[in-house]
Amino acid sequence: MKYSSVKDLKYIDSDHSLINCIVCFDELGEIPFTASRYDIENHSREIFHKAVSGEFGHILDFESQELGH
Repeated sequence: MKYSSVKDLKYIDSDHSLINCIVCFDELGEIPFTASRYDIENHSREIFHKAVSGEFGHILDFESQELGH
């Protein structure tokens, strides 16, 4: 799936294998997206690895939030 931009990146797990972001896909426009290191879809793994390499800017770190606190 082709895309033109990725922004607002944040790790959403403590082992840094998932990144929430906003991706502008050619066919869908800008949508929330979760890129995964282990996804079966090539575009998800590609976005993940480019993000980790710094191509899309800084990735905010994961912050654990315990329920009830």
